[in-house]
Amino acid sequence: MSEINLVPYNSGLQLGTEYLTREAAYFLGGIYSSGEFVRTGDDLYWIAPVRYNYRYASEIEIEEHFAHVKQMATTMNAQVLMAENVRGTSLDSGKFRLPGFGAFFKSTGLENLNVGIPQLKTALEQSPWDVKHAFMVGVFDGRGSIDINKQNFAIRYIVLDCPTNEIGYFLYDFFENNGFACNYNTARDRLEGGAPRKPQLRVKNSEWYMSRIGFISPKRFSLIHNAFMHTHSSVIIGDSSNILPGL
Repeated sequence: MSEINLVPYNSGLQLGTEYLTREAAYFLGGIYSSGEFVRTGDDLYWIAPVRYNYRYASEIEIEEHFAHVKQMATTMNAQVLMAENVRGTSLDSGKFRLPGFGAFFKSTGLENLNVGIPQLKTALEQSPWDVKHAFMVGVFDGRGSIDINKQNFAIRYIVLDCPTNEIGYFLYDFFENNGFACNYNTARDRLEGGAPRKPQLRVKNSEWYMSRIGFISPKRFSLIHNAFMHTHSSVIIGDSSNILPGL
């Protein structure tokens, strides 16, 4: 994409670019939707994590996902590391117990994601659709879950646990303003006790989401594809790898 079409943007991170590119937008989607970071020495790293529950995704599916994300990160001064190579190291945020991997971006001034929301929101609003598209992919690709009725294969929602209400409302507004039917549930206590539930962003129309956004994650894509195969007479698979690898 020509830089003429891109918006200058200072993310406060070492992204290897002074513009909001598709690749930068993808990783910022993962960073802002997770709110995860780690401090090592004097350095702060923001993380775009990809996680799967145990036995949820195969090693091949995780490795394929890893290869696509690593391809995007090669020119962006980012380390992309498998969870087993992070655990117990100085880059371990304490959340790498589950299978998956993470992309690490060194902060050049971004200390609080809530403070960065207005500037990111403005840059996204001024960006072309494919940059907005890449950001939306990044929001759900690493930690999103698919709420499927196992009896009739109907997809209720595509769901994201949000790190803060400020980020949750920002993402909700962004998706709503770009034509997606969503709802947002703030943090609430569990009826059975224990830690409160995370605030959640839920996209209602999975068909609209998949036809407009999609997944790089082979596992999350296959879950939705298999559900559609049960509920539709035919399914057309679109290739958007011209926007992001593997999309």
